[in-house]
This record gives sequence, structure tokens and C-alpha cells, in this order.
Amino acid sequence: MIAGIGDLMKLTDPAILIAIIASVVSLLTAYLTYRSSSRANQANDRKVDIEEFNAQQARYKEMLAEQDRHIDRIRAQLDRVADQLAREQDVSNALRNEIRALQGQVDAMLVARRDGGRP
Repeated sequence: MIAGIGDLMKLTDPAILIAIIASVVSLLTAYLTYRSSSRANQANDRKVDIEEFNAQQARYKEMLAEQDRHIDRIRAQLDRVADQLAREQDVSNALRNEIRALQGQVDAMLVARRDGGRP
């Protein structure tokens, strides 16, 4: 069956969620970078905790890798949905053509009946 507008809107939900998650990750990274930068700019006797920075960077890279995996899964799912939609539209068009042909036959029969059986 052909999807309605509500169903098509649902297709974008995972993409929107991924965009929101990616934005949150970007904001988190910006905050962590700002925090690390502020610490580095403070008094000379303070040093940047390189281990914390490296751990945060590793977590950030893992979050990005996870987001890439999510995006790949959603793209594959959207491809499957698009293929299914195309198949359903083909079936719908074929059925619509059959209905038109049958309606033409019914119309011809009604005309023949009205005219007393003459073709």
C-alpha cells in the first residue's frame, strides 16, 4: 500500500534523531575542548591533564564511530524502505491500469445494453 504523509514523516524521524545526537555530541566536544583550553590558559603552574584530554578524545572518537554506525544502519533501512515503496507504487500503477481497462469494458457493455445489443 502507498504510504500516507504521516508514514513518510516517520521515515525522517531516525535521521532527525541522528542529527540531534550528532549536535549534542558536537556541543559536548566543544564544551570539553573549551574546558581543556581554559585550564591550559590559566596560571603557568597548572598543566593540562593530558591523560584526561586523551581519554576524552578517545571517548569522543568512539561516540563519532558509533554515530557513523547508526547512520549507516539508518541509510540501509531507508534504502530498503525506498525499494519497497517503489515496488508498491509499481503494483499500484498496474492495478490502476487494470481498473481503467475494466471500467472501459463496463462502459462498453452499458452502451451496448442501452443501444439494444448493437456494438
